[in-house]
Amino acid sequence: MAYLVNGITQVADCDVLLTWAQKEKAELSFKKLSEDRLTTKFETSAVEIQAILQGVLAELSAIDTVIAVLPEGPTKVSELKRKVKLEYKKFLLENRKESY
Repeated sequence: MAYLVNGITQVADCDVLLTWAQKEKAELSFKKLSEDRLTTKFETSAVEIQAILQGVLAELSAIDTVIAVLPEGPTKVSELKRKVKLEYKKFLLENRKESY
């Protein structure tokens, strides 16, 4: 930003402008730091979400195999419920991944 120095006639005028410039610089530095932290947070979160999603996908694959060989009964019902929960978790993770 350009500063007009033609109107500066006293030391106090210069001090005011210097103080103003320092405040502006501090605000911009803080804004940059905040944006850098948010970017780092989103990058880290995206990696974590992807890792968790891969685990859920592996678990879903395994549970499909187990369900296929289980006879009808309470264990199969329990595993089917577990599969629904995993599918919901997968859905939530995919939505979070898209938002990042």
